[in-house]
Amino acid sequence: MANFSPVKVRLRLEELQTMPVIDQERYSLLCERAAHVQPDTRPQAHNILGLPIVGASFQEEGALMCLNEIALPLATAVLFGAAVLDLDEKIKSEIFAATKSLVEKVGGAMITTIDDYHSRVLEDPQARNAINKAANLLRRIQSARPTRA
Repeated sequence: MANFSPVKVRLRLEELQTMPVIDQERYSLLCERAAHVQPDTRPQAHNILGLPIVGASFQEEGALMCLNEIALPLATAVLFGAAVLDLDEKIKSEIFAATKSLVEKVGGAMITTIDDYHSRVLEDPQARNAINKAANLLRRIQSARPTRA
């Protein structure tokens, strides 16, 4: 941790002026929403309502966002690995083509774009109406729960 703490790695990358995949905006969002628990952290709030969910609960948006966020650094690591390893040129070419395909297929559900996506969905009056109904139902369920002292 003395040499490779998250902050030291980030500062070193900034010093080198290179953050090929994880720029400052993405790094901050990943830290804030996923990696470093803070008083404002809302666990598993990947849904359009931004409601935190405690316990194991599958959320499609969260799963897609995780897969997309993993794809970019994975492609970068594979490219660098293939470039420095003594591989046959045909194999290198196949690896480069596969990583290019991976990056091209990364979807729009990214940590840097998910809020914009939610905003666009909420602009649709029908979607907003359905979401408000769901939110009101969840609020009624929450308020009906007995409180613990």
